[in-house]
Amino acid sequence: MKPIVCAVRGGPGSHFTRRAALERAIATGAPLYLLVTVAPESYLPLHEGEQRAIRAELAWRELALARANASQLGHPETQFNIQVRVGKLGETLAAFVAEVDAGVVLIGTPRQAIDASLHGSDLDDLVAEVASRTTADVSVISAG
Repeated sequence: MKPIVCAVRGGPGSHFTRRAALERAIATGAPLYLLVTVAPESYLPLHEGEQRAIRAELAWRELALARANASQLGHPETQFNIQVRVGKLGETLAAFVAEVDAGVVLIGTPRQAIDASLHGSDLDDLVAEVASRTTADVSVISAG
């Protein structure tokens, strides 16, 4: 079974996307990668120590949230891999999906427009970019 990649960025929409990815991984037994992408413009001006601290904090936060979600789903033993990458969202996501040869990519939508860094045509463009650069099935998970 090919891996599942779940793109999370920490907003409210990530909760629904992460849960959907965990549910799919539990049901299929497919390996699950939770990918946090950091925008370079907010990250690269920082010195290396700050960059390492940010990556560690993002990975720890995602680990805690994923463990909580897995427990809530009744499967606290669920295995997953967390990756933190720096780069433009579309190209970084597509490169990671190709790297792990994922079969499925799950991308979330924000719950409210105020939370949105991706919406409308931006989200459509992201889906199209990842789909055109990989062989994975790209799905958008609604934030409910």
